[in-house]
Amino acid sequence: MKQFEQFEHQLRKALGHLRDHDLQPTDLLYEGMGCDKSEGSGALQARLLKALDDLGAVAEASEKSRSRLIHDSLYLRFVEGLTQEDTAERLHMSPRNLQRIQMEGIHILAMRLWLARQPNPDRFTTNHRISDWQAEVSREMAALILNDPDATANLTETLLGVVALCRLTLPGSFPPTFVLPPIPSSVAAACHPSILRQTLIGAVSLLAESLGSAPIAVHCGLQDGQITVRLSGSMEQSVKPLDDSQVKGILRSPDVTITLTQRGDSAFLTVSVPSAGQRTVLVVEDNPDTVHYYRRCTSGTSYRIVHVAHPANLFEAIEATAPDLVLLDVMMPTADGWQLLTNLHQRPATRDLPVIVCSVVKEESLALALGATLFSPKPVEPQALLSALNRAFDQQ
Repeated sequence: MKQFEQFEHQLRKALGHLRDHDLQPTDLLYEGMGCDKSEGSGALQARLLKALDDLGAVAEASEKSRSRLIHDSLYLRFVEGLTQEDTAERLHMSPRNLQRIQMEGIHILAMRLWLARQPNPDRFTTNHRISDWQAEVSREMAALILNDPDATANLTETLLGVVALCRLTLPGSFPPTFVLPPIPSSVAAACHPSILRQTLIGAVSLLAESLGSAPIAVHCGLQDGQITVRLSGSMEQSVKPLDDSQVKGILRSPDVTITLTQRGDSAFLTVSVPSAGQRTVLVVEDNPDTVHYYRRCTSGTSYRIVHVAHPANLFEAIEATAPDLVLLDVMMPTADGWQLLTNLHQRPATRDLPVIVCSVVKEESLALALGATLFSPKPVEPQALLSALNRAFDQQ
């Protein structure tokens, strides 16, 4: 799990204990909140309350009602301490929709805190210390994300714009040649277009600076709900070697990752960003091989597979991931799938959550009677699994 994802997960837990005196924050939570550990958990909780107030101030200044809704969902639930059901009633929405709004709000709050955090001087050299300019960039990025949380970036338009700009501005007498493969026009990234554009410009510029006149190839893919843009080129006549410290300097939002790999004479810079329209499928399954198979079946689609191996953690996983659908096995060594299905259907927060029962136990009538949206017998073919997922969403 990426450091930012760990921080977001810990922030979510801290919000649930905003007034508790026995909160024991981790070092990562202190760092991400920009707090000194020596000041204790009380200072961290005060910082979190201030961050929620700041979120409200930005929402107040925004013309977008969604920003107001995001703030209010967090404030009512965690500051005023209302239950999930009471918060949903106050905001005139279903508990499930509230959960989605809260997940979005926690993600935005985590981004704002992560981007604004101050580095510990003992952990950074002078060369890596965040400058005033970088801090200002971080604040602007956080404002962009909050003011337009639904913004997406058309991948084709963004890449073509980046290529055109870099061809004009890259140094050297022989600017790199870009090999652009066909990109589906419908592919969009769940990222503000201005931020993704700067990220890709930084990645291309860094690779071009190292390769000199060598051509750069651009390849795109979609897997497990993530869009990947892979830049590659030959290092055979490298002007300047690449290393991870240079990659860390590329501007990006916290949920975008950039990795550098080198194989033989080739260098690869891979930018990964969540796809727009991503649908999270929570798989309740004790067999990891089956989960791996589901991931292969959904490769190249907007479906993102999240796995919960222990059924006892199902409701905690639902709260943490806000899935769009549950794919449920029945025969598991530590739990009865029929009882889990019953519990899902009885709880207000999960009653409307679509569930596909996928099992060797061919009891379709029982599955539907207990609240399942669909039943799919095992073994399931890839196309049959995708068809079931699509139909379950179409029925919402």
